[in-house]
Amino acid sequence: MSKEFKRRLTIQISLTAVMLLIISGLLFYLSGEISTVASRIYGIRSSNALIAADTTQITDLRSQAQQANPYLSKLTAALPTKTNIIVLSNTVDTIATKDGVNAGFRFGSEGQPNPSGLNYVDFQIGIQGSYDNVARFVQDLENSGYYLTIDNISLVLGSAGTNLDGVMNGRAFFYGNGTNQGQ
Repeated sequence: MSKEFKRRLTIQISLTAVMLLIISGLLFYLSGEISTVASRIYGIRSSNALIAADTTQITDLRSQAQQANPYLSKLTAALPTKTNIIVLSNTVDTIATKDGVNAGFRFGSEGQPNPSGLNYVDFQIGIQGSYDNVARFVQDLENSGYYLTIDNISLVLGSAGTNLDGVMNGRAFFYGNGTNQGQ
C-alpha cells in the first residue's frame, strides 16, 4: 500500500504542480493583456480630455468672436480699399516734398487674395536726402494713416558725401476688393 500511496501522492503533486504552472502561465499572459488594454484605455482617456479641452476653447473662441464682431466693421472701415490704396503714391510724393526728400514710388506685386478680406500690395520707394530728412520722411510715412509695414531700408552714402541714397521695401494693407468697403 505504501507504494500505491506514494504513486498516488506523486501523481497528485505532479497534477497540482502542472495546474499551478498552467495557472501561472495564464496569469502571466493575462497580466500582459491587461496591461496593454489599460494602456489603451489611458490613451483614450487622455485623448478624450484633449478633445474636451479643445471643445471648451472652440466655445470660448466663438463667444469671443461674437463679442468682437461689432469692432470688426470699425477695423475694416479704417483700412483703405484697393481703389483707395492707389492714392498712396501721391501721399508719398506729398510727404517727400514736405520733408525735403527725393522719392520715387512704385507698386510691386499684390499678395494672394485672403478670404478674410485683408490684403496687401508690395511697394518700393527709392529715397535720397539728408539723414535727418530721410528719418523724418520714414516717420511721417508711418504716421500717414495707411497701414504699412516697412520690410527693409537699404541706405548708402551718396556720391556727394552728404546725402543718403537708398531703397525702402514694404507692404501696404487694404481691405476687400476695392468696391464698397473701407475708406
